[in-house]
Amino acid sequence: MEEDQVKLAALIAELEEPVGLCDLPAIDPPNTKRKKGRAIKNFSECIEKEPPVNWSLLHDTHGARYGHMTTNLAEVYNFVLRGNRALPLTAIVEAVFHGTLRYFRERHELAKNHIEDNQNTPYCSRVMEYMAKKIEKAKKHTVRLIGNQERRYEVQLPTDGFGSGHEVKTHKVKIGTEVYPTCECTCNKLKLLHLPCSHVLAACGQIEFDAISFVSPYYLKEAVLNTWAGEMTGFRVVGNFNKVNDGERVYIPHPDLWRTSKGRRKARRIRNDMDRSEAGGATRQCLLCAAYGHRMKY
Repeated sequence: MEEDQVKLAALIAELEEPVGLCDLPAIDPPNTKRKKGRAIKNFSECIEKEPPVNWSLLHDTHGARYGHMTTNLAEVYNFVLRGNRALPLTAIVEAVFHGTLRYFRERHELAKNHIEDNQNTPYCSRVMEYMAKKIEKAKKHTVRLIGNQERRYEVQLPTDGFGSGHEVKTHKVKIGTEVYPTCECTCNKLKLLHLPCSHVLAACGQIEFDAISFVSPYYLKEAVLNTWAGEMTGFRVVGNFNKVNDGERVYIPHPDLWRTSKGRRKARRIRNDMDRSEAGGATRQCLLCAAYGHRMKY
């Protein structure tokens, strides 16, 4: 009995052992050593050799997560299907369609009213509130010119007090010219949000440069209005899709879903790059010579 418990504990420990990604020949440089198993002590060691595009928002396409401006696409679909999952398929399609129409109508009306009521502001209300908040925050920063010919600044953030216990945080900002208006900041908020941070606003205040030019054109009022200006066509003109002729009813089972043996069936979910290591198994790599095919621990 005790031997079985020892074996079970060893098996559980082996299953719970952290496993990193397998080698990626097209991305990894030669002789890349990856920590695996108990050698991984924290999350930073787990991702230190992984491609930044898989876990960092800054390294995605144009600063967007997998080409989308939002990172919670699953939550968006859950919001659309909320309360409709128990309905028949036709009712789910109809509920999603009419919910999407209502969603577009309401936001198109709000965007149109905002353009009529706020003719002096070029951007939507949320962006203008963001800019006003960051301008007030920028007034508390200390800006020092460190560039000779380029507009490079060092922006010091306010601290809670004096002494070694209060860290002095600074950011480096680079402002382009009026002909080529660009800006860079070490906080990288501009790449994430496509909006100027308080450090950039503080640096622009020193040269009386209008930082509103650094706001992405996607936040313009006209761009928001065009986002919700699309028209959709109903599907009931084709048919009601709620009556089936019993004589024409045909069931065609999917051959890949047939149960050919007893027990729990395998998962049928769509595989992606997260299952790459499970599909082919982890590649054995020596920790001493970095060669593949064997492993020699320290």
